[in-house]
Amino acid sequence: MAKLQLLFVVIALSTLGVVVRFIRRGDLDLRYSLLWLLGSGAMVFFALFPSALQWISHALGFQVASNAFLTFALLVFALMPLAQSVALTRSNNDLRRLAQEFALRQAAV
Repeated sequence: MAKLQLLFVVIALSTLGVVVRFIRRGDLDLRYSLLWLLGSGAMVFFALFPSALQWISHALGFQVASNAFLTFALLVFALMPLAQSVALTRSNNDLRRLAQEFALRQAAV
């Protein structure tokens, strides 16, 4: 295993470990952690088996594996804020509904 590949494996495993630790401590909700788990799991897989990334890249029509990796990374970085925005919107709607219900009940008393 080359030094650079070993470095990628260490970084990928560290990222996966941090995500799992956040989930276990309750700092990262399991519902929202799926994308993080998939992303860090893919990092570990492609760090251990770089030829798989090359195969997938060529199968999708990319000339260079790094272009495919960067495209996938951009997609993930676009989906994460979208997922967080959806969760934030749902929370805001729930908070607004609860505040309205509380105000109505207090007005009735």
